[in-house]
Amino acid sequence: MAALTAELEGRGAVVAGSFVQRRGVSAGGVRAMGLPYSATTVLGSGKLRELAAARAATAASAVIFAGELTYRQRSRLTDALGCPVLGRADLPATATPE
Repeated sequence: MAALTAELEGRGAVVAGSFVQRRGVSAGGVRAMGLPYSATTVLGSGKLRELAAARAATAASAVIFAGELTYRQRSRLTDALGCPVLGRADLPATATPE
């Protein structure tokens, strides 16, 4: 996460926050440890609401995920968050100095 933050800041982005989807902390999370994350959003519903609220509060213009996202995930997350959503693999390659 720190490497992605540094990369984005190096490109001139302002990183408004970072979120980690984790399980095993609450009783419900422990029960869900063996289940996959949502195939449509990669996040649980609570984390998605938390991220949407933070995005709205900071007026972030985009949300970047550290992992890869499918087209369907990007589309659903874009709709849910109200801004473009990208996975790390969707970021353009940085130019190498010559």
